[in-house]
Amino acid sequence: MTPSADAQVASSLHFGGAVFQHAQTVANRVGSKQYDSLPASASVVVFESPADIKVPFEVVANLSHSDPCAYRHCTLKDAEPPLSVKAREVGANAVIVDKYQIVKTSLLSAGVAVEARAVRIKNNP
Repeated sequence: MTPSADAQVASSLHFGGAVFQHAQTVANRVGSKQYDSLPASASVVVFESPADIKVPFEVVANLSHSDPCAYRHCTLKDAEPPLSVKAREVGANAVIVDKYQIVKTSLLSAGVAVEARAVRIKNNP
C-alpha cells in the first residue's frame, strides 16, 4: 500500500479517535438531574440535525454509536434504533444527531459512526 492508501484505510476505521470492530452504543450522562429509564414502548423522536428541533429541550446524555455493519452498507437510519434504546435507558424522549459519518469498513461493508445527544423535550411527559 502507498502511504496515502494506508492513511485512507486508517481514516476509514476511525471516528472521533476510536476504532470500532463491533456495534457499540454508549451514553454519558450530563447535568445533575437524573431521570428514570423509559419503558421500551415509549416513543423516541430522532432529529437528524440540530436545526430540526424547534422546541425547548434538556440534554440528558451525550451518545455515541458505531457499527462496522459487516457485509452490508449502513446508513444513519440503521443507527436510529440503538440510539433510541440508549436514549430510553437514560430517560430521554428524543435524540438529536450532531454528527455522523459513513465509513468504509471492508470491501463489502460500509459502517456508520454517530455522535448525538439524548434529550428530554420539555412539556412532554
